[in-house]
Amino acid sequence: MSNKLTVIKLNAIDSTNSFLKQQTKQTFVGNFTLVYTVEQTAGRGQMGATWLAEAGKSLTFSLLVRKPVEKFEHDFEFQMLVSVAIHQSLNKFGLASEIKWPNDIMAGGRKLGGILIEQLNDNQGNPTFIVGIGINVKQSNFNELPSATSLLLNGVDIEDDTVLMLEIRDQIIELFENSNAESQAIIRTKYLSVLMKYQKPAVYQVNNHLFNALILGVSPEGKLVLKHENDEIRAYGIKEVKMMY
Repeated sequence: MSNKLTVIKLNAIDSTNSFLKQQTKQTFVGNFTLVYTVEQTAGRGQMGATWLAEAGKSLTFSLLVRKPVEKFEHDFEFQMLVSVAIHQSLNKFGLASEIKWPNDIMAGGRKLGGILIEQLNDNQGNPTFIVGIGINVKQSNFNELPSATSLLLNGVDIEDDTVLMLEIRDQIIELFENSNAESQAIIRTKYLSVLMKYQKPAVYQVNNHLFNALILGVSPEGKLVLKHENDEIRAYGIKEVKMMY
């Protein structure tokens, strides 16, 4: 991958996504510009959720990707591409990860990290993705977050986590630049193969109601398609359904 791509390091920032969005609105920012920080104080997750990252022990970065209109019919195709790129990158470091719909990175059934993709038009009116990624790297204690985990707790001890960060960036760029109808079909197959609980029974919650269902797939728009015990098939949007166990 070209070493001419811009990489910006910040010692501390509220959110790398917010920083990159602000820069993109104010001035021209080169495609595939990456911003990372040692300490993120107000990271954000999907639908306004917060992302807590321990300073110096987490990988938190954002990547700008300009969106060619012809590349993706549905934005979730890009979400799947990013998920597969992260999975493939972690696999190179010896970790078998999964994706929990819609945007959690899982290892050993626990949350290792997350993805937040936001869209805006840059200062020249170009449609643009801002890809925010957070991964727990060196934490060894999650007393207040029993459902979380880290690379270290999964036996992956990375001395320099920027090596993983650049590997993820390069995987995203490679998949993105080679994206077409055929490759997107392959990415969808790979995504489903690492989707947590795909075609396996699990308990879900909708409006405080618990029920058993199977994941049949994900719609082109990114909705989770579930088959209920009574054979009813329904598609759920983000925050409409929660996987319990």
